[in-house]
Amino acid sequence: MQKSFGTRLREFRGEYMQVELAHEFGVGQSAYSAWELDKKEPSLNTIRAMCKFFKITADELLGITEERPARQASQVSEPELYDMPPHACPRCEEYRADVIYLRGHIDKLTSLLDEKGKAHVRTPPAPNGGVHAHAG
Repeated sequence: MQKSFGTRLREFRGEYMQVELAHEFGVGQSAYSAWELDKKEPSLNTIRAMCKFFKITADELLGITEERPARQASQVSEPELYDMPPHACPRCEEYRADVIYLRGHIDKLTSLLDEKGKAHVRTPPAPNGGVHAHAG
């Protein structure tokens, strides 16, 4: 059985609140709610805005074609990860948090290694028999 427009819209909304998306699409929360309850339908311009916002095709939003399968977190590049809507990758939010956590530790370790490397750097002997020339 095919899902109604309102059901699909609710699924695409994911973690967003109705009032947030109502604002995004330039309508009141009651109008947005009516769409999810299949009591009213959005305008063509609003459908275009929804497709851009959710990064989906109108066919997917309207139920003309099957929804594309959810992507796995391992299939997403790091820059793409930050722009992805919640419905596109169910585990991406967790993955995004892990990336941020690990990035912080990598930065700390890199900094520590840089500091240790500077402490162990020795000035090589001067080529003229160990006497350093000073510019004066």
